[in-house]
Formats: sequence, C-alpha cells, structure tokens
Amino acid sequence: MTPLEAILSRLQTQGVGIPGTNIFAGTTASLPESNAGFLTITETGGLPPVATHNDGLVSLRRPSFQVVARAGDYRVASTLIRAAYEALAFSNTTVGDKFFLTSVPIQEPFSLANDGNGRARLAFNVATFLR
Repeated sequence: MTPLEAILSRLQTQGVGIPGTNIFAGTTASLPESNAGFLTITETGGLPPVATHNDGLVSLRRPSFQVVARAGDYRVASTLIRAAYEALAFSNTTVGDKFFLTSVPIQEPFSLANDGNGRARLAFNVATFLR
C-alpha cells in the first residue's frame, strides 16, 4: 500500500467518502461532472526522510498531501473538507501496512478559486510522518 492509498483508506474508514465514488486520487483522476461534493487528494513534496542509526538514511518518511473539496454549493464543500480535516488528524495508527506516527493538517481549510465547472473549492495540506 502506498502512503496515498493509506490516506484514501483512512478517509473511507472514517466515513468521509468512498475512493472512486466521491474521493479521487492523483492528478490524472477522472473527476465527475456532478455538482455533488467530492474530494481530490494529491501528493505534494513532503519533507526529507529521517535517518536512524539501525535502519539507514530513509527509515522514517514524511510525505505530504493536498486535500481539495469541490461542490456546486459552498456549504457542501465546506462540510466535506472539514470532515476530511478531522479524519486526517491522528497519531500512532496503522492504516493498511503503513504505521503513521502522525498525520497533521498544516493549516485550516482555505478557499480556492472555483474550478472550471464553477464548483466551489476548499483545501488544506496534511503532513505525515511514517515508520
């Protein structure tokens, strides 16, 4: 399981949505035309890995992600982004085969310009620390 797949799994198990239905991953995902709310999750740069004496230079990884909610109604997008925000704030948790020391939103949700279909967009970024 990739870290991105683990994030999708966490959102699903926390009741935020279902991958492929109203949660989409990566920059090449085929997004729905609907104005119903949905999330997109993309990998961002993250931070350099942390070395440990026994496990080498890349033993603890720190990937990061951007979470974007879209909906025809701003209130729907806001409700969805806040649910994702709460679901992705956790620590000392195994998701699939990934152990998250932490998963922390690094800012409050913020507005983006409407997308090409006129849907409201809200976003936040999340930093993770994986063993």
